[in-house]
This record gives sequence, C-alpha cells and structure tokens, in this order.
Amino acid sequence: MATDGDAPEHPPEADMLPDERAVIAERLDELEDEESHLSVEEVADDLGIDLE
Repeated sequence: MATDGDAPEHPPEADMLPDERAVIAERLDELEDEESHLSVEEVADDLGIDLE
C-alpha cells in the first residue's frame, strides 16, 4: 500500500496470471481512448448538478 507519496509496488509481470495481463492491457487501452473521457460539464449535467 502506498503512503506518504510512495509509489505502490507492482508484482513482476512474470508473477501475474495471463488473465490479469489481459485485463490490465484492456484497461490501459480504455484509459488511452480520449474519446471515451467525459468533461466536467458532461458529468455534472448527467448528475443534475448546476456548475454556475
């Protein structure tokens, strides 16, 4: 567990299960897809929050 600004320790890739690698790779692809990101205004609108 990371505390006080320390980076979390990640297990070596060789110790990961094949399905873990696939899930992580898929999640990274999703994070890099900027078209799927929502703006603050879009999220606020979806939640019914008035930002003004």
